[in-house]
Amino acid sequence: MANSITQVDQEISLLEQVKASAETCLQEKALYTQVLEECVTLRDGRLAGDLVYDHVEEQLAREVQLCEDVKQLVQQRITEVLEHQRTLKEMRSQLLADQKDKGDAINLNSQCLTLNLQSPSIGYRYQISNVTKGILTYEQWIAHCQNLKKSAEKVVLDSSYFRNNLQYSLSQLIHSLEAQRIATEFSFRKRLDELSRAKDALEWEKQQVMEAVNELQAEMQKVESQILSSGSEEQLAQTQLDILAQRLNYELCLDQGVKSNGR
Repeated sequence: MANSITQVDQEISLLEQVKASAETCLQEKALYTQVLEECVTLRDGRLAGDLVYDHVEEQLAREVQLCEDVKQLVQQRITEVLEHQRTLKEMRSQLLADQKDKGDAINLNSQCLTLNLQSPSIGYRYQISNVTKGILTYEQWIAHCQNLKKSAEKVVLDSSYFRNNLQYSLSQLIHSLEAQRIATEFSFRKRLDELSRAKDALEWEKQQVMEAVNELQAEMQKVESQILSSGSEEQLAQTQLDILAQRLNYELCLDQGVKSNGR
Protein backbone atom coordinates (compact mmCIF):
# COMPACT_ATOMS: atom_id res chain seq x y z
CA MET A 1 0.00 0.00 0.00
CA ALA A 2 2.89 2.36 0.75
CA ASN A 3 4.23 1.73 -2.75
CA SER A 4 0.86 2.67 -4.27
CA ILE A 5 0.78 5.89 -2.26
CA THR A 6 4.30 6.72 -3.48
CA GLN A 7 3.28 6.13 -7.10
CA VAL A 8 0.21 8.32 -6.71
CA ASP A 9 2.27 11.09 -5.06
CA GLN A 10 4.84 10.93 -7.86
CA GLU A 11 2.16 11.13 -10.52
CA ILE A 12 0.52 14.09 -8.78
CA SER A 13 3.90 15.86 -8.75
CA LEU A 14 4.62 15.08 -12.42
CA LEU A 15 1.13 16.16 -13.42
CA GLU A 16 1.62 19.44 -11.58
CA GLN A 17 4.80 20.06 -13.55
CA VAL A 18 2.99 19.46 -16.83
CA LYS A 19 0.17 21.71 -15.70
CA ALA A 20 2.69 24.48 -14.93
CA SER A 21 4.20 24.06 -18.41
CA ALA A 22 0.75 24.25 -20.00
CA GLU A 23 -0.13 27.39 -18.03
CA THR A 24 3.17 29.00 -19.05
CA CYS A 25 2.46 28.09 -22.67
CA LEU A 26 -1.02 29.61 -22.38
CA GLN A 27 0.35 32.88 -20.96
CA GLU A 28 3.01 33.10 -23.65
CA LYS A 29 0.50 32.51 -26.43
CA ALA A 30 -1.84 35.13 -24.95
CA LEU A 31 0.98 37.69 -25.12
CA TYR A 32 1.96 36.52 -28.59
CA THR A 33 -1.63 36.91 -29.76
CA GLN A 34 -1.47 40.55 -28.67
CA VAL A 35 1.68 40.99 -30.76
CA LEU A 36 -0.02 39.44 -33.79
CA GLU A 37 -3.09 41.64 -33.34
CA GLU A 38 -0.82 44.70 -33.16
CA CYS A 39 0.79 43.61 -36.44
CA VAL A 40 -2.66 43.32 -38.04
CA THR A 41 -3.59 46.79 -36.74
CA LEU A 42 -0.38 48.31 -38.07
CA ARG A 43 -0.89 46.76 -41.50
CA ASP A 44 -4.44 48.10 -41.60
CA GLY A 45 -2.83 51.54 -41.60
CA ARG A 46 -1.57 51.06 -45.15
CA LEU A 47 -2.86 53.62 -47.65
CA ALA A 48 -4.37 53.60 -51.13
CA GLY A 49 -3.04 50.89 -53.44
CA ASP A 50 -0.87 49.32 -50.75
CA LEU A 51 -3.93 48.25 -48.70
CA VAL A 52 -4.22 44.84 -50.35
CA TYR A 53 -4.81 41.24 -49.21
CA ASP A 54 -1.33 39.92 -49.92
CA HIS A 55 0.56 36.75 -48.96
CA VAL A 56 1.61 38.41 -45.68
CA GLU A 57 -2.03 39.00 -44.77
CA GLU A 58 -2.81 35.36 -45.50
CA GLN A 59 0.06 33.96 -43.40
CA LEU A 60 -0.60 36.42 -40.57
CA ALA A 61 -4.28 35.42 -40.48
CA ARG A 62 -3.25 31.75 -40.31
CA GLU A 63 -0.90 32.45 -37.43
CA VAL A 64 -3.54 34.38 -35.51
CA GLN A 65 -6.08 31.57 -35.97
CA LEU A 66 -3.53 28.89 -35.07
CA CYS A 67 -2.56 30.78 -31.94
CA GLU A 68 -6.22 31.06 -30.91
CA ASP A 69 -6.75 27.33 -31.54
CA VAL A 70 -3.68 26.51 -29.45
CA LYS A 71 -4.92 28.69 -26.59
CA GLN A 72 -8.32 26.99 -26.58
CA LEU A 73 -6.80 23.51 -26.75
CA VAL A 74 -4.27 24.21 -23.98
CA GLN A 75 -7.02 25.66 -21.79
CA GLN A 76 -9.07 22.51 -22.35
CA ARG A 77 -6.08 20.33 -21.46
CA ILE A 78 -5.49 22.31 -18.26
CA THR A 79 -9.10 21.60 -17.27
CA GLU A 80 -8.49 17.91 -17.93
CA VAL A 81 -5.30 18.06 -15.83
CA LEU A 82 -7.31 19.43 -12.93
CA GLU A 83 -9.76 16.55 -13.29
CA HIS A 84 -6.96 14.00 -13.23
CA GLN A 85 -5.44 15.72 -10.20
CA ARG A 86 -8.77 15.54 -8.42
CA THR A 87 -9.04 11.81 -9.16
CA LEU A 88 -5.48 11.19 -8.00
CA LYS A 89 -6.01 13.13 -4.77
CA GLU A 90 -9.22 11.21 -4.07
CA MET A 91 -7.35 7.93 -4.59
CA ARG A 92 -4.54 9.18 -2.36
CA SER A 93 -7.08 9.93 0.38
CA GLN A 94 -8.50 6.40 0.07
CA LEU A 95 -5.02 4.88 0.20
CA LEU A 96 -4.02 6.96 3.22
CA ALA A 97 -7.24 6.03 5.02
CA ASP A 98 -6.69 2.35 4.25
CA GLN A 99 -3.06 2.65 5.34
CA LYS A 100 -4.20 4.21 8.61
CA ASP A 101 -6.71 1.41 9.14
CA LYS A 102 -4.00 -1.16 8.53
CA GLY A 103 -1.66 0.67 10.90
CA ASP A 104 -4.32 0.63 13.58
CA ALA A 105 -4.96 -3.09 12.88
CA ILE A 106 -1.24 -3.81 13.21
CA ASN A 107 -1.17 -2.04 16.57
CA LEU A 108 -4.20 -3.97 17.78
CA ASN A 109 -2.76 -7.29 16.60
CA SER A 110 0.53 -6.44 18.27
CA GLN A 111 -1.37 -5.62 21.44
CA CYS A 112 -3.04 -9.03 21.30
CA LEU A 113 0.37 -10.69 21.01
CA THR A 114 1.46 -9.06 24.24
CA LEU A 115 -1.43 -10.58 26.20
CA ASN A 116 -1.17 -13.79 28.22
CA LEU A 117 -3.01 -15.45 31.07
CA GLN A 118 -1.24 -13.29 33.59
CA SER A 119 -2.04 -10.01 31.84
CA PRO A 120 -3.99 -7.72 34.19
CA SER A 121 -6.21 -6.37 31.39
CA ILE A 122 -7.81 -9.66 30.44
CA GLY A 123 -11.33 -10.39 31.55
CA TYR A 124 -14.91 -11.09 30.45
CA ARG A 125 -16.45 -8.64 28.00
CA TYR A 126 -20.08 -7.53 27.83
CA GLN A 127 -21.98 -8.81 24.76
CA ILE A 128 -19.07 -10.61 23.17
CA SER A 129 -21.27 -11.42 20.14
CA ASN A 130 -20.93 -7.79 19.00
CA VAL A 131 -17.22 -8.42 18.33
CA THR A 132 -18.00 -10.41 15.17
CA LYS A 133 -20.88 -8.22 14.00
CA GLY A 134 -20.21 -6.83 10.48
CA ILE A 135 -16.80 -8.48 10.28
CA LEU A 136 -15.50 -9.31 6.80
CA THR A 137 -14.10 -12.60 5.68
CA TYR A 138 -10.39 -12.88 5.04
CA GLU A 139 -11.15 -13.38 1.34
CA GLN A 140 -13.13 -10.12 1.31
CA TRP A 141 -10.19 -8.35 2.95
CA ILE A 142 -7.81 -9.73 0.33
CA ALA A 143 -10.19 -8.70 -2.47
CA HIS A 144 -10.49 -5.19 -1.02
CA CYS A 145 -6.72 -4.79 -0.85
CA GLN A 146 -6.26 -6.06 -4.39
CA ASN A 147 -9.07 -3.93 -5.78
CA LEU A 148 -7.76 -0.80 -4.08
CA LYS A 149 -4.27 -1.51 -5.40
CA LYS A 150 -5.59 -2.13 -8.92
CA SER A 151 -7.70 1.05 -8.76
CA ALA A 152 -4.64 3.06 -7.74
CA GLU A 153 -2.55 1.52 -10.53
CA LYS A 154 -5.28 2.27 -13.08
CA VAL A 155 -5.62 5.89 -11.94
CA VAL A 156 -1.83 6.35 -12.12
CA LEU A 157 -1.67 4.63 -15.52
CA ASP A 158 -4.50 6.75 -16.96
CA SER A 159 -2.90 9.91 -15.63
CA SER A 160 0.52 8.88 -16.93
CA TYR A 161 -0.90 8.20 -20.39
CA PHE A 162 -2.73 11.52 -20.39
CA ARG A 163 0.38 13.35 -19.12
CA ASN A 164 2.64 11.87 -21.80
CA ASN A 165 0.06 12.63 -24.46
CA LEU A 166 -0.23 16.20 -23.19
CA GLN A 167 3.53 16.68 -23.26
CA TYR A 168 3.65 15.37 -26.83
CA SER A 169 0.70 17.58 -27.84
CA LEU A 170 2.33 20.68 -26.35
CA SER A 171 5.54 19.86 -28.18
CA GLN A 172 3.69 19.45 -31.48
CA LEU A 173 1.71 22.64 -30.97
CA ILE A 174 4.84 24.64 -30.22
CA HIS A 175 6.49 23.13 -33.30
CA SER A 176 3.48 24.03 -35.47
CA LEU A 177 3.43 27.59 -34.15
CA GLU A 178 7.15 27.98 -34.75
CA ALA A 179 6.77 26.68 -38.31
CA GLN A 180 3.93 29.14 -38.94
CA ARG A 181 5.95 31.97 -37.37
CA ILE A 182 8.80 31.22 -39.77
CA ALA A 183 6.36 31.14 -42.70
CA THR A 184 4.88 34.49 -41.66
CA GLU A 185 8.32 36.03 -41.19
CA PHE A 186 9.37 34.76 -44.61
CA SER A 187 6.25 36.36 -46.11
CA PHE A 188 7.08 39.64 -44.39
CA ARG A 189 10.63 39.57 -45.75
CA LYS A 190 9.41 38.66 -49.23
CA ARG A 191 6.86 41.47 -49.15
CA LEU A 192 9.47 43.95 -47.93
CA ASP A 193 11.72 42.90 -50.80
CA GLU A 194 8.87 43.38 -53.28
CA LEU A 195 8.07 46.81 -51.86
CA SER A 196 11.74 47.77 -51.87
CA ARG A 197 12.12 46.77 -55.51
CA ALA A 198 8.89 48.58 -56.40
CA LYS A 199 10.12 51.68 -54.58
CA ASP A 200 13.48 51.54 -56.39
CA ALA A 201 11.66 51.19 -59.72
CA LEU A 202 9.48 54.19 -58.91
CA GLU A 203 12.54 56.20 -57.88
CA TRP A 204 14.21 55.32 -61.18
CA GLU A 205 11.09 56.27 -63.15
CA LYS A 206 10.87 59.49 -61.17
CA GLN A 207 14.49 60.27 -62.03
CA GLN A 208 13.82 59.54 -65.70
CA VAL A 209 10.79 61.81 -65.68
CA MET A 210 12.74 64.58 -63.93
CA GLU A 211 15.51 64.31 -66.51
CA ALA A 212 12.96 64.44 -69.33
CA VAL A 213 11.33 67.49 -67.72
CA ASN A 214 14.72 69.19 -67.38
CA GLU A 215 15.48 68.44 -71.05
CA LEU A 216 12.11 69.86 -72.10
CA GLN A 217 12.67 72.98 -70.01
CA ALA A 218 16.10 73.46 -71.59
CA GLU A 219 14.62 73.00 -75.05
CA MET A 220 11.85 75.49 -74.27
CA GLN A 221 14.43 78.03 -73.10
CA LYS A 222 16.39 77.46 -76.29
CA VAL A 223 13.29 77.98 -78.45
CA GLU A 224 12.32 81.08 -76.48
CA SER A 225 15.85 82.44 -76.96
CA GLN A 226 15.63 81.75 -80.68
CA ILE A 227 12.25 83.46 -80.89
CA LEU A 228 13.57 86.48 -79.04
CA SER A 229 16.71 86.49 -81.16
CA SER A 230 14.72 86.28 -84.42
CA GLY A 231 12.58 89.23 -83.33
CA SER A 232 15.65 91.41 -82.76
CA GLU A 233 17.02 90.60 -86.22
CA GLU A 234 13.70 91.56 -87.78
CA GLN A 235 13.70 94.83 -85.87
CA LEU A 236 17.22 95.53 -87.10
CA ALA A 237 16.28 94.80 -90.71
CA GLN A 238 13.18 96.98 -90.57
CA THR A 239 15.16 99.84 -89.04
CA GLN A 240 17.79 99.57 -91.79
CA LEU A 241 15.09 99.56 -94.49
CA ASP A 242 13.49 102.62 -92.93
CA ILE A 243 16.83 104.44 -93.01
CA LEU A 244 17.53 103.43 -96.64
CA ALA A 245 14.07 104.65 -97.62
CA GLN A 246 15.23 108.19 -96.74
CA ARG A 247 17.61 108.27 -99.74
CA LEU A 248 16.79 110.87 -102.47
CA ASN A 249 16.29 110.81 -106.21
CA TYR A 250 18.16 108.07 -108.06
CA GLU A 251 19.81 106.89 -104.88
CA LEU A 252 16.48 105.46 -103.74
CA CYS A 253 16.91 102.25 -105.65
CA LEU A 254 16.51 98.53 -105.07
CA ASP A 255 20.17 97.81 -104.52
CA GLN A 256 21.87 94.90 -102.74
CA GLY A 257 21.32 96.41 -99.27
CA VAL A 258 17.59 96.68 -99.77
CA LYS A 259 17.43 93.16 -101.18
CA SER A 260 19.39 91.76 -98.22
CA ASN A 261 17.16 93.46 -95.61
CA GLY A 262 13.93 92.67 -97.43
CA ARG A 263 14.54 89.01 -98.01
